[in-house]
Amino acid sequence: MPEVIFNGPAGRIEGRYHHSKKANSPVALVLHPHPQFGGTMNNPVTYALFQAFVQRGFSVLRFNFRGVGRSQGAFDSGIGELSDAASALDWLQSQNSDASQCWIGGFSFGAWIAMQVLMRRPEIEGFISVAPPANMYDFSFLAPCPSSGIIINGGIDQVAPQADVLKLVERLKTQKGITIEHATVDGANHFFESKLAELGALNEFAQMVMADLGARFAMPDLELALRRLDEEGVDPMMSLETRHILHWLASSNYRIEFRPGDDLSERVIFPGGPTESHGMEDVRLVRFVHDDGKVVYYGTYTAFDGHQILPQLIETADFVGFRIATLSGPAARNKGIALFPRKLDGDFVALSRQDNMNNYVMRSADVRVWHDAARIQEPTQPWELIQLGNCGSPIETDAGWLVITHGVGPLRQYSLGALLLDLHDPCRVIGHLEEPLLTPRADEREGYVPNVVYSCGSMVVGEHLVVPYGFADVGAGIATVRLDDLLDRLVPQ
Repeated sequence: MPEVIFNGPAGRIEGRYHHSKKANSPVALVLHPHPQFGGTMNNPVTYALFQAFVQRGFSVLRFNFRGVGRSQGAFDSGIGELSDAASALDWLQSQNSDASQCWIGGFSFGAWIAMQVLMRRPEIEGFISVAPPANMYDFSFLAPCPSSGIIINGGIDQVAPQADVLKLVERLKTQKGITIEHATVDGANHFFESKLAELGALNEFAQMVMADLGARFAMPDLELALRRLDEEGVDPMMSLETRHILHWLASSNYRIEFRPGDDLSERVIFPGGPTESHGMEDVRLVRFVHDDGKVVYYGTYTAFDGHQILPQLIETADFVGFRIATLSGPAARNKGIALFPRKLDGDFVALSRQDNMNNYVMRSADVRVWHDAARIQEPTQPWELIQLGNCGSPIETDAGWLVITHGVGPLRQYSLGALLLDLHDPCRVIGHLEEPLLTPRADEREGYVPNVVYSCGSMVVGEHLVVPYGFADVGAGIATVRLDDLLDRLVPQ
């Protein structure tokens, strides 16, 4: 794929160009997302759009806006970028004077710029607009839209929400003389790519590989996509770390199937991915009831490879088949994630620990992607001054959500405590146990990790709360307390 350099309004512009071997082939220009938010011509969606035109016999150009990569200049809030796109189209047409058609495509910010170019260049006969940010930019200049085209959005896109894209689609569809096709990609742009970005590995090489993969893929698909790096002439030594991380992360997402006739006690899940090579720790299992009544068991846990941790999710409906997946998003960043047993106001909700000190509540439309977290509790008692965390999923009671917590105090002693959260607003603490619920007994203090009692889940049995716990990393016990007695002791906030 030839690298090209051509002149633009702010100086040199860097691009990648594919020239079709067919005579009179159509041409297409592809624009990348916002330069100030990491957008480049090698963005996976931009690259995939480029390849889609290539596969259909187009001569195609993608390029970096001013100030990106080797393109000269500085970001100009869309005005200069529009001029860059016009210069790029001029260059593309100079290489294809006999082109049968001219199309333009763009992703996000690039889609906004592309539609402005469309209004200024009557030779453009069609467009593909991916995730146009109709919530952030004014698209009213499309009055009327001069050409037919395709608008695509992700079903869970939080940057360009589907509702705003649909409003744009419906407005354009009312115009006469053009045809607007619309498609929604369910679950798009949310799992693997975002985790690569969090790991600092979403570089040019990773983007090239991801562009060839769908939202779901198997290891053979990844191997096939990795071959493109070789086809593009990428030095194997330069891409070695990227290849390692892609294998490392992909291998951490897998499925396990047991034989239905096996005894439940024989269904043991051993580490199956490289991220779990040193352990699958502190699983917090919850019976989750979806809004339609479907029951799924979710278990959040920490994968550890001896160097770093990765938050993971186990999912099963029958304890025969299990899906293992990596949690992603900026809020899925630490140990101790615990899901609520049902959705609240249409969202998944989870307890978490963002800073190794306080307790937080997260909300998300997707159980595997977490963006936002709100702090709900800071240490106030001597026995929890060093660190707070949760001991499993909240338990729904008439009084509120009961949360068993752990606190770390002097001499690194772990104790169990309790919180009561509002049923409708779990970010509001309505009760807090002033004294520990459970501390290590004298015969539970000594061990591999001394002075520790720790739990990953509790359940109500009859009138009692049953709390299984481990101590000092050498033994386990079970504690019980009357539920009403515990709720009575929770001090109103």
